[in-house]
Amino acid sequence: MAQAKSRITVSFDGWKADNEVLDLLGIMAHYIDKEYEVKTITLALRDTFGSHSGVNIKDQLLDVLREYQISNKVAFFAANNATNNDKALQLLAGELNIDAKTQRLRCLGHVINLVSTAILYSVDADCVEEVLEAVKTDADVDSSATDAFKTSITSSDEATRLAAWRKKDPFGKVYLLIVHIKHSNLRRTFFESKQREAAATENAELYRVVLNGGVRWNSDFDMLVRALKLRDALSLYQEHFLQLGEMDAVDCLTTAD
Repeated sequence: MAQAKSRITVSFDGWKADNEVLDLLGIMAHYIDKEYEVKTITLALRDTFGSHSGVNIKDQLLDVLREYQISNKVAFFAANNATNNDKALQLLAGELNIDAKTQRLRCLGHVINLVSTAILYSVDADCVEEVLEAVKTDADVDSSATDAFKTSITSSDEATRLAAWRKKDPFGKVYLLIVHIKHSNLRRTFFESKQREAAATENAELYRVVLNGGVRWNSDFDMLVRALKLRDALSLYQEHFLQLGEMDAVDCLTTAD
């Protein structure tokens, strides 16, 4: 980096492992090297021990920048739109000669995630306009509807989870249908038979259904794309269990869906 032909953009993001033991802040550098090739390298993966405060992020960033001696070479900082990241750069400006506003790059992926999540999970589609306006003005996004839904679907009460998903018709129907299929190996094998029936051949190429991961909207997208690909088999599958009385009609996808 000392011989870079460009100034450096530093991106950073924090995430927690599913077991909630490992909590990391990743810090990356992006620049053009002496051979005029674009480089992206990992500077650090710091355990933040659950502290996502602006102060802690600032301390980690400052420590890494000084360790690599690039404090005066950074052109921009890229991070998602969380307010703690804003705070971190504001505090960093007190330590380094940077402008926390003009050198702050917003993460487009995070903006898309906010808007897409609002469409999929929030009660009112008008919230999309609110998200867009909040991003434009650097204001906090009101995610109360989305947060309420996420709280419901992670509830230990099955009735609460079911009621929440039923409000997300037809997105919720797809989710509930796929959960039904993945419930057991017997059902998964039966669904494979419905794929063969839909294709009218025993040699049909078989696909697994995809269940959203609950982390980013693109896992929801993957779930829906696969469901569309398998819609004939899904129709045959739900029709079978509907006739057996083992599936509620309100949870079944219709042609309109």
